[in-house]
Amino acid sequence: MPPEFPATEPDSDSIVPNKKKKSTSLIIFQAACIALGFTIGLPYGHYLYREWQTVSVHQKLIEASEEINKKLPMMVDNVTRLDSTRVGPDRTLIYHYTAVAGLPIEPVKLKVLLLPQFQEAYRTSTENDLFRRDGVSIDRQYFDTNGNFIMDIEVGPNDLRD
Repeated sequence: MPPEFPATEPDSDSIVPNKKKKSTSLIIFQAACIALGFTIGLPYGHYLYREWQTVSVHQKLIEASEEINKKLPMMVDNVTRLDSTRVGPDRTLIYHYTAVAGLPIEPVKLKVLLLPQFQEAYRTSTENDLFRRDGVSIDRQYFDTNGNFIMDIEVGPNDLRD
């Protein structure tokens, strides 16, 4: 014969508090996990977001440099040849020029003449919209035919201020 069990059912009041205790405990545990996740995750998430932005702009510059380099070398004028471009540190696109016929005036004087023109072009040219938006600097480096450095002219986000 099977064992006999009491015919009465458990009191419903005795079951409800256990469910509430489990439910309340679960909610407290979930809240603690969420709080811990925000405490640890937010700073790390901001770090990853900043890194993603930097990598994204850096990658865009690499692709732009590769596209430009496919068309080089190219004479810019009767004195200057654009030989190559490369990506530098801190969101900088570097243009490597060679003065094939020598510079018409001293480098210091030439830089004084060209810098305002390059700054104005950086501020206003639609070709530079993406550079301005992403905080990219443009560094033009000039070399003689022997590869000796002559001068560089860099424009960037700091030149947006008047």
